[in-house]
Amino acid sequence: RAGAYSQNQLRLWAFGSPDQVERYGSWEAENLRVWSQHLSDYTATLFGRGWLAPVNLSVLKPVQLNDNVSTIHIMAPYGRFGAAALLLCLGVLAAAAARATRPEVTGEPGQGRILGLMALWILFGVGAYVVLANLQLAPFTGRNVYLLAAASDSDLLEGMTLFFMAWFGLTAVQSRPDDTSAPGGL
Repeated sequence: RAGAYSQNQLRLWAFGSPDQVERYGSWEAENLRVWSQHLSDYTATLFGRGWLAPVNLSVLKPVQLNDNVSTIHIMAPYGRFGAAALLLCLGVLAAAAARATRPEVTGEPGQGRILGLMALWILFGVGAYVVLANLQLAPFTGRNVYLLAAASDSDLLEGMTLFFMAWFGLTAVQSRPDDTSAPGGL
């Protein structure tokens, strides 16, 4: 029975019934229990330990730059309010872009606007999900808040792709059929 469940199955099990993981008795289950306890310690405070206060990384030290970045480098020093402030910035960015590019101001909505807004809301949504996962309120997927993981090339590439999709989509000039500067206009 000790090898019957994979690490991902144990993570889901820990999310739904943490006491079962303790009774499972495998090496993976014990590591998951220790990992979960460390995450709880890092995210326990509302205001954090302070920017210069040392964090005892212990079992999370090997993955501190590519996994659990929002826990170790945001919530431990700045607390849950620090993570909320980061998410607030991402949400305000997406909402401000939606307001500034609404059809009443810029004309026809266009596909670029829709693409740009979707990219910004994805940046916000993924960030919110990962913070909730690091607070152990959602199943953890191993992802980070985009653009924050110093050693994760995939998170950097995905985040920059979404950022540039938003940038180019929201700054694209939409031509209207009655525009004389458009090709084929009179």
